[in-house]
Amino acid sequence: MEIEELKNTWSTLDNQLKENKSLNERIIKEMIDKKANKSLSKLLFWDIFSIVGLFVLIPFIVYGFSLYGGQKMFWDITAISAAFFCIIGVVWYFIKIHGLMKVDINQSVGKNIYYINRYTIQIKREKIAITYFVGIPLTILIILTYIEEKVPLPFWVFMSCGLILGAFVTYWSYKRIYQKNIYSIQKSLDEIKELKEEEE
Repeated sequence: MEIEELKNTWSTLDNQLKENKSLNERIIKEMIDKKANKSLSKLLFWDIFSIVGLFVLIPFIVYGFSLYGGQKMFWDITAISAAFFCIIGVVWYFIKIHGLMKVDINQSVGKNIYYINRYTIQIKREKIAITYFVGIPLTILIILTYIEEKVPLPFWVFMSCGLILGAFVTYWSYKRIYQKNIYSIQKSLDEIKELKEEEE
C-alpha cells in the first residue's frame, strides 16, 4: 500500500514538474517575443520616420529650385542631386520596410532569421551608399556652391556645424538604433530556436 502511495505521489510530482517546466518555457518565450517585437517596432518606427522626412524634404527642394533654379550652376546641380537622392531614398526605405514587415516572431524562426539577415545586409549597403555616394558628393557640391556664391564666413561655420552634426546623427542612428535592435532580434530568434530544439 505504501509503495502504491509512493508511486502515486511520485507521479503527481512528476506531472507538476512537467507542468511547471512547460509554464516556465511559455513565460520565457513570451518575454523573448515581447523583447524582439519591441526591437522590431523601433526599427520600423525609424524607417517610417526617415521616409516621412524624405517626403517632407522633397517639396522644399523643389520650391527652392523653382525660386533660384537656373541662376547658379552648382546650386542647380546640388538641388537636382538632392531631389534625386531623396526619391531614391523613398524607394529604398519602402523596400526595407516591406522586408521588415515580413518578420513575424510567432512564425517560422528560419524565415525570420533570413529576413533579419537580409535587413542587416541592406543596412550595411545603405551605410556605404550614404557615406560614399550621397554624403561626400553632396558635401563637395555644397562647398562649390558656397565658393560660387562667395558666401561670408558665418555661413561657412554654419555649414561646417551642420555637416558635423549630420555625420554624428547618422553614425549614432546606425550604432544605437539599427545595430543594437538588429542584434537584439537576432539574439531573441536564436533563443526561440534553442527553446524549440529543447521541446523536440
